[in-house]
Amino acid sequence: MYEVTVPLGFTILLTVNLFITELNNDKLYIYDGSNAASPLLAVWSGSVAVGKQLKSTGNSLTANFVTDDFNNQIGFSISYSQSKATVQLFPLIQSEGPTTMYGDAWNEYMELGWMQTSISINKNGILNGTTIAQSTSELLGFRGYAFVILLDASGKSIWRSTEHSIGVKGKLFSGDKSEKIWNEQIPPSVLPNIHRISITHERRPD
Repeated sequence: MYEVTVPLGFTILLTVNLFITELNNDKLYIYDGSNAASPLLAVWSGSVAVGKQLKSTGNSLTANFVTDDFNNQIGFSISYSQSKATVQLFPLIQSEGPTTMYGDAWNEYMELGWMQTSISINKNGILNGTTIAQSTSELLGFRGYAFVILLDASGKSIWRSTEHSIGVKGKLFSGDKSEKIWNEQIPPSVLPNIHRISITHERRPD
C-alpha cells in the first residue's frame, strides 16, 4: 500500500514514467484519499502509456498493487508532484423546489407556504445566499430556516453553514414574498473538496 499526502490546499498529480504489468492479473488500484475506503480513481493493469497523468481532488492519494506473483513483467515507475488546488466556482445553485412548508393549525394539516434558496461561491470562498419565503395562508405566518451542507466526492459532509432565518407573515399582512440576503466564509481547506451541495429548509410556527 502506498500513500501520498501533501499540505492542505494542494492536490497531487501522478505521472507514469513506465508501466508494464501482467494484464488483468497485476493491477494498481488508485484511491482519491488517505485509504482504500476512499473513492476509486483508476485501476491500471497491463501497459499504461508513458506520460499518462491522474490528479487527486484533495491532498492525499492511496495506491494498492495487487499481483498473482505468476508472470513477472518490467513493473512500473510513477512520479508525483503537488500543485495549488484550483477553487471550483459555483456561480448559481438553486434549491430544488420551491420547498413546500407545512404546519398544524386547529388540528388540521394545512399548507403554509414555501421557501427557496439560491447560492453562489466566489473564488475567495465567500458563500452568498438569497432565501425567499412566502406564506400561502391569509392569516398564518411562519419562521423559516435555510442552511447549506457541502459534501465531498464520497458524499460525506465536510462543512455546514449556520441557520439563516426569515420571518413570514400571512398574505393578509405581508401581501408578498419575504427575502433575506446572507453570506458566510467557507474555510480554504474545504474549497477544493466540494463535490456536491445540499440546501435544506425548515419551518417553525411563528
